[in-house]
Amino acid sequence: DNEMLYFRGKKIISSLIKSLNKNHSFNFAKEVILSGCGQSGLSVLILSNYIKSLLPENVTKYKLIVSNGFLIDYLNINDKPVFSEFISSFSQFHNIPNLLNKNCINSHENSTDKCIFPNLLLNYVNTPFFLIQSIFNSYQIGCSLLVDESIPNKCWNIQNWNECSVSLLNPVAQCTNNQKEILNNLGNHTKNILIQTMNNLKNQNGNGYFIHSTPSYCSILSNDWITK
Repeated sequence: DNEMLYFRGKKIISSLIKSLNKNHSFNFAKEVILSGCGQSGLSVLILSNYIKSLLPENVTKYKLIVSNGFLIDYLNINDKPVFSEFISSFSQFHNIPNLLNKNCINSHENSTDKCIFPNLLLNYVNTPFFLIQSIFNSYQIGCSLLVDESIPNKCWNIQNWNECSVSLLNPVAQCTNNQKEILNNLGNHTKNILIQTMNNLKNQNGNGYFIHSTPSYCSILSNDWITK
């Protein structure tokens, strides 16, 4: 409708820290953990350095816990780059490149959106982190693999996958052998990229990761998942 939109994400974060300091004695904190899952987990990685700059001076330990935020650039089932195109438009809409590390951007001038993906982004995160990652991340499956390029803004919209996708969280998924192979290819690719990324960071102390195969999104940070 030709209306101007204003995003105030950085100001909201800054105001939040100030409010915590004033009303909740956050300025006396010595240890801080920043966590998130899925796209929020990705945001934790993107914003970690900025948030670090806002923390009280007496904070001696600052760490990140990210669940299923290790999203990868993966083609859809028709070998179309739907997910990378979505990330690109999302990035430009929210002016995310302004938050990314300048060294990464300078190294990828023709494709700065690549710096959003954690396999590159983690090289520029200056805070110790622990990743909890499902190789069958339901968001990655539904919005990267099983999305029709003709309707790119709607996840889980590939025909003949309904029974398989609906049953993924059940003990026995109703997937054909071909569908299982496709899902396993995505899972193995995710695992390999994550392990390779972490191996490249092995000289950085304090980082770690845990890989599992539960087709979850954010449940691992819930009490229900932990107690079971």
